[in-house]
Amino acid sequence: MAKKSKGNESEPLSNLDNENSNMKWPPNALFPLNLPSEKRNVKQEVIKDINSSENYLINTGFSSLGNIIDIFNADVDISTINSVRILLGSEPDSRPRKFWKRVDLQKEIKDYWLERGYSLLKGGNIIKTIEYIRTGKLHFKISDNFHAKLYIGESHAISGSSNFSKNGLSQQLEANARVHKNSIILFEKQQYEGMEQIAENYYKLGQDYKDEIIDLLEKLMSITSWEEALARAIAEILECNWFKEFPQLYEKLNNISLWPAQRYGLGQALYILQTQGCVLIADPTGSGKTKLISTLQLLLFYWLWESDRINKSYILTICPPIVQNNWHQESVDIGFAQSSQVSMGLLSHSHKCRHRNILKKNSNS
Repeated sequence: MAKKSKGNESEPLSNLDNENSNMKWPPNALFPLNLPSEKRNVKQEVIKDINSSENYLINTGFSSLGNIIDIFNADVDISTINSVRILLGSEPDSRPRKFWKRVDLQKEIKDYWLERGYSLLKGGNIIKTIEYIRTGKLHFKISDNFHAKLYIGESHAISGSSNFSKNGLSQQLEANARVHKNSIILFEKQQYEGMEQIAENYYKLGQDYKDEIIDLLEKLMSITSWEEALARAIAEILECNWFKEFPQLYEKLNNISLWPAQRYGLGQALYILQTQGCVLIADPTGSGKTKLISTLQLLLFYWLWESDRINKSYILTICPPIVQNNWHQESVDIGFAQSSQVSMGLLSHSHKCRHRNILKKNSNS
């Protein structure tokens, strides 16, 4: 078969690329085929059946890690699926790619893999696939000398020549038949039942391949460079994404009108407070320090409560008397009642009872 070049890759060039326009083919829903000119392929029917099934079973002689990763992160709605079981006839092709798509990962998953030194930029979809395997969404077995191709969904089954690979599902000339479980035709129902029984029996004969495929997937990922690790640390401080972990706080912050510089300042200031115990904010006049610091007090209060340091959550603002009302109004505007403001002038009058009370408040804050 001739091949056509596409960058550094080569794709099969079928004789059907120049096929007779009058050539007729049976419906793809009955006979899944790879016909580029008809804009149809086997993958369309397989994905449709997976997405309409809570449980799906695949028997394939060959697959590739790249195809598995792409399908279960881009084409399949994994959230609606209980499990997909895959029986392989040989170890999947594990050639690495230069770059994998970036994806959103849960924070605890990100932290786990970054602590092990893996690159999220180059392995996000790989990490998600590993998590699907560990949580039971994807199951893998392997069987020597296995060559059959069976795809069993809850309403349809496909059998034919297509492996669960990019070539088999979309590029090579293949021939497959698709039958309906609840067909009014008895013979078709019997075909479905027979294909399901065969696929289940073959799967039972396979050996568990969970640990091995996780190992192969991990080997695909690049080690994190120091540049990426540094960029991630800076982004976590500046972007303040951790606010989303506390829904009530996140909603309150969204209702506060903050300038971009104030939002960046919040993340930096709170990080310094958490790591050093104190922070100096020395922005110029008119830069919004009052709102920034008032909002920082709100964040600090939430953080102290979340870290079980309730006894340290008293907030006291000591400021010049001329701006005391401004500080009070800012706390009212952001809806933070746990902060009190006192004039710094009272600290100079040591003989007064209010002075002693302020010192006590200060020691409690």
